[in-house]
Amino acid sequence: MSLHLIDYWENLRKGDIKSFERLYKELYPELYRLALKITGDHFKSEEIVQDLFVKLWNDRKKLVIKGSVKKYFYTAIHHHSINAVIEKSTLKNTVNHSSPEAVWVKIQNTLPIDDSIVQAIEAKETEERILKLIEFLPHQCKTIFRLSRMENKSNKEIAELLNISENTVRTQLYRALEKLLNDI
Repeated sequence: MSLHLIDYWENLRKGDIKSFERLYKELYPELYRLALKITGDHFKSEEIVQDLFVKLWNDRKKLVIKGSVKKYFYTAIHHHSINAVIEKSTLKNTVNHSSPEAVWVKIQNTLPIDDSIVQAIEAKETEERILKLIEFLPHQCKTIFRLSRMENKSNKEIAELLNISENTVRTQLYRALEKLLNDI
């Protein structure tokens, strides 16, 4: 079973360089795209994401991430990218004396990290986790769960298809849900 992001994070905190590499490879493309959307600068976006990972490695022992690892990274990249836009504008303002309104228009038009985005990220993480956990269910339990939840078959249809009683289907579904809820 491949590790989940929180598992990579926990291993990284212990100094596991392989978990750091896996976390970097898994999150870099999405984080880069978010930074690029905000900054509009390829080089700066790469730098922001790389700086975040360097800081993460250096502060790994004292940094505590509560909740979604992906949410933490998205929020951090969002803030770092906005700060980079403000910093770039401030530098231009000192040289060109141009108006800061353009900066605020740019920031307001970027994708904000709001609850719906965070919920979508967390829902995707939960879905991925459940799909991985399903693979560890006993064979019959896994088959019944997939038929019920992924193919929307009724208990009666599953019982007929697998030549088992409806009561067995209900019991197996209960066990699968109980196992999944305990492991999430």
